[in-house]
Amino acid sequence: MKKALLIFILILVGSLIFISACAIVKKVIPKHCPSSCDDNNACTTDICNKDSGYLCVNSPITPCNGNGICEQGEYNKSADCPSCDDSNTCTTDQFSYESGKCVHDSIPNCCGNGKCENSETSLSCPADCPTCDDSNKCTVDVLNRDANRCEHKYIYPCCGNNRCEAGETFLGCPTDCPPTRDEEVKACGTNESCVNEIAMKYKDYALCKSAATTSGTDECYMTLAVKNNQSFLCFYTSNDNKQHDCQEAYAISVSRIDLCPTINPNKCIESIAKNTGNVTYCKLMTEQFVRTRDDYVLKCSAVVTSDVVLCKQMQNKWIADECYTDIAVQLKDISLCNAVQLNPDSCRDSVARAIG
Repeated sequence: MKKALLIFILILVGSLIFISACAIVKKVIPKHCPSSCDDNNACTTDICNKDSGYLCVNSPITPCNGNGICEQGEYNKSADCPSCDDSNTCTTDQFSYESGKCVHDSIPNCCGNGKCENSETSLSCPADCPTCDDSNKCTVDVLNRDANRCEHKYIYPCCGNNRCEAGETFLGCPTDCPPTRDEEVKACGTNESCVNEIAMKYKDYALCKSAATTSGTDECYMTLAVKNNQSFLCFYTSNDNKQHDCQEAYAISVSRIDLCPTINPNKCIESIAKNTGNVTYCKLMTEQFVRTRDDYVLKCSAVVTSDVVLCKQMQNKWIADECYTDIAVQLKDISLCNAVQLNPDSCRDSVARAIG
């Protein structure tokens, strides 16, 4: 049975081979090209000749606009290639024929890419590089390009940072460093009122000797005597007149008539009477000139009470004029100067200064 089946298969295969051979023998080989080889494809060359065996051959044309493939040489020139423009001036836009995709390569040192790069500054490219100036002269302002942020490094020492640092002094940097006493005095220069203030601040009368002039030193002693209650300083003044003025000023400041100078005490007595409003002190007036005590008592009483009528009762014209002038200044009433007999202009000037 198996043997018969094998014989049948062999006969069948042989028959097929014979039939195929006959078909080949019978195939007609063309001797002429067909009338047209046009395959209606603009992206192929259509030829037929003896070399092609008189058969049509349709070969692709590359590159070819319209075949739906972006080929080498076509970019930006045909409908097959996409536009790779990303509207970014900081990239080069190209089409990769290998991947079939657009490629955008960054342009280094390009203003507008959001990075402050090495060759860029806040002046050349403000869009990318911030200005790091913090308006603080005590910092060095730099841009950390890696972190793209400003950094401010402190300068030490630096005058103006509200810190008195090593190497700084009051004379070199008064805004940061408090002065020592000697520096304060040195900074005064020839300003004697400045020396007075420093001597009073430290309650140190020795500083009065730093004044540029003798009169400045005297004024300093007098100021300390009055304001720091140091009456003994009056004896440090340069002469008797200054000592008298100092004692007078001190007595007035503490309202002590017993401390008024023994020579010419009337001004001191009147000032204390006026300051305290105690008219009875006026009776302590002395006879500075012949037959003047009564007039000085009246003048003192007039000044304490602001009573101009008392000025009219005086015998001495000089004292009467002083009376009118003092009350005119006190009341800031320039019309009272009209009663002054000897020097009314001086009265008016004094009132004008008082009014300011």
